Amino acid sequence: MTKQDIIFETERFRIVKARKEDFADYLEMVSASEIFKFGALMTQKAQDEQKAKETFNAIMIKEKPSTFMIKQENKGLGVLTMSYSEYLKTYELGYIINHNYWHKGIATEVSKCALEYLFNTKKTSYVYAIAVAENSASRRVLEKCGFTLEGILRNNFMLRDELKDDARYGITFKEWEHYNTVS
Repeated sequence: MTKQDIIFETERFRIVKARKEDFADYLEMVSASEIFKFGALMTQKAQDEQKAKETFNAIMIKEKPSTFMIKQENKGLGVLTMSYSEYLKTYELGYIINHNYWHKGIATEVSKCALEYLFNTKKTSYVYAIAVAENSASRRVLEKCGFTLEGILRNNFMLRDELKDDARYGITFKEWEHYNTVS
């Protein structure tokens, strides 16, 4: 892996631009139905190899990606999304972790470092994240990172033919700075 492939590093993980060699780890992640409980990665169900190739190429392999691999050593454990709004000059943060690695603090560690990267390197003033309201695990991750619940977006997401509420969280640079000086 070349230095330019690394977006940033945490204590345990590297956030990198995906390469074609990362497809096997991506396929392992998206072929398991557990990660699609709340929908993800352009589909709402486990992906076969053909669909996984489509989604991998569409969101991971492009000139200016906004979705990156979360890697430990040479193993891809999940994906991190940092989507930039040119109009608002802000970012949306998102993540999906391979279900075999849940409950190991990966999403929290990576999200905290992503905020540091977005605020200090990208100089954004605001980051938001949206989780399906009933996804308590993702909501806890966001709260651990200092995000504030900004509101519930009722009937905002269609999940397998059922309307779901989304919870929108946000954090400003000043809030993040304050959160990191007191915690």
